[in-house]
Amino acid sequence: MVEVSIVKTRIGNLQIADLKKRIPFSRIKAGKRNLYAYDLYGYLLYRSRDAGKTWQDLRFRLPKGIVVTLAIDPNNPEHLILEMARGNLYNSRFRRGEFYSTDDGGDSWRFLFRMKRAGDHTDLIAFDPMHPGTVLFSAKLQILKSTEGGLHPKQLLWQDSRGINGIVKQIFFDPRKPDTVFFVNHTLYQSNNGGKTVYFSGQGLPSLAEGSGGDSAAFIASTENGEYLVENDDAQVLRSTNGGTRWHLFSQMNSHAHNQICGPFYAMDRQRTRFIAVCKGRLFESNEAGRHWKRINSEIPGRRYNRYVTDISDPLLSRLYVTMYTGIWKAVEWKH
Repeated sequence: MVEVSIVKTRIGNLQIADLKKRIPFSRIKAGKRNLYAYDLYGYLLYRSRDAGKTWQDLRFRLPKGIVVTLAIDPNNPEHLILEMARGNLYNSRFRRGEFYSTDDGGDSWRFLFRMKRAGDHTDLIAFDPMHPGTVLFSAKLQILKSTEGGLHPKQLLWQDSRGINGIVKQIFFDPRKPDTVFFVNHTLYQSNNGGKTVYFSGQGLPSLAEGSGGDSAAFIASTENGEYLVENDDAQVLRSTNGGTRWHLFSQMNSHAHNQICGPFYAMDRQRTRFIAVCKGRLFESNEAGRHWKRINSEIPGRRYNRYVTDISDPLLSRLYVTMYTGIWKAVEWKH
C-alpha cells in the first residue's frame, strides 16, 4: 500500500477581506471538476476550476442572502443545489430558505423552491448517487425527497411514528445496497427502501456523559466487507457486522478527546479499507479499515495552534482538501 502525503500544499488564502473584517472559509466541497469554499456564516462563496490555483467569487451571480448549505451531484459535477436565506444564519427569524440549482458549475442559477414556513431551512442536502435525479433535504425534524433533480420535493411519511428526532448531520447511502439509507443525528435511523419507511437502528450505541453536549453517533461509513463504522463525539469508532442492528466498540481515535464534536468521516479508497476523519479539529487516518488510527495534523505546515481542521472534502469525489483557519490545503500525492 502506498502511503499518501495527506496535506502539504496550501492552495489559497483563507482570510478574505469582507465587510471590513476577515472571515475564514470553514466549509469546502469538491467534485471532479470544481472546488467550492464558503464560510460558516454564509457571507462568502468561491469557486476554483483549477484545483485552487485561481478563485472566482460566485456571490454576485446569486440573489441577496447568505449561503446555508451546498451539495454537488456525484453523477454530474456541474450540477449543484444551494440554499440561500436572508439574515443571520443563527437567528430563527431569518427568511425561509430558498433553493437554487446550476448545471454549469455556478455560472448561472435557477430557482427550485422555497420552504413553506418562515424560519424554516435545511440542515443538509444529499444527492443519491445510485438514483440519478433523487435528492434528499433534511429540514427541522423532517426529510424532503425530490426525484426531479431538486424540483417539487415531498415530505417523506414514515411508519415509525417517532420520526427522526433532532438535526440530521449526515445522510449516508450504502454503496453496496442501492436502497439502504442511514440518517445520522445523535443516533441512527435506517431505511431499506430509499427513505419511504425508516426504523431506529441505534441499538447498542453508547450514551455519552450527561451534559457533555456530544452525540453518540456523529458520522457513518461502510467497509468493503459490508460492515458499518460509526464515529461518535467521544472519538470512538463503533462497528456493526449485522447490517446496523447491533453495535460494539471497535477503536479509539484519541483517548484525550472526550465528549468533543467530531466529523466528517470518509472512506479514502474505493476498496473502503482506508478512512479519514476529523475530531476536535484534529485529522486522523486509518489504513486498517478503522481498527487503528494515526493523528496526522503534523503533516500540515504551520504552527501547532494554527492546525485546527474545520472541514474536509469527500476523497472519493475528488482529491482530498482540508480547510483550516490558516488556509486551504490539498493532498499532493493521491490514489483512490
